[in-house]
Amino acid sequence: MSPEHNQADVQFVKMMVPHHQQALRMAEIVLAKPDLNPQVRQMTEKIQREQGPEIEKMQSWLAAWNAGPAMSLEQAQGMQGLLSPDDLAQLERADGATASTLLLQQMIVHHQGAVSMAQPEIQNGTNPQATELAQSIVQSQQQQIQQMQTMLDRL
Repeated sequence: MSPEHNQADVQFVKMMVPHHQQALRMAEIVLAKPDLNPQVRQMTEKIQREQGPEIEKMQSWLAAWNAGPAMSLEQAQGMQGLLSPDDLAQLERADGATASTLLLQQMIVHHQGAVSMAQPEIQNGTNPQATELAQSIVQSQQQQIQQMQTMLDRL
């Protein structure tokens, strides 16, 4: 881990941690539903596998940089792509078929927010690992947006 960092790196990481945490919460909600669409289940499990380790990595960077903790989900409310508490409650109440559609719709918006949040890091960050993660987020989440849009069109 390179100790070199600037304010863009810190801001990106402090905002992306709660953003990822909410994606994991969304995944947890839908994966508990027995009648979830199998393709949606597979995509959701992939998101979990990717974003859980990224959260741990980003939190370790904040510690190494003595930058303080990431934002909480409450502090992050209103951030690009974050769901409101009402949106999450709607996802919790939905049955599997409805939750499949709802998750895809919500996760597309969520991913679009993450892609937008990663752009300033790519342009202004100085930490090589953080800018590499931002580039990876843009690439993987744009690909997942396309896959989710295709799934949504077929549901």
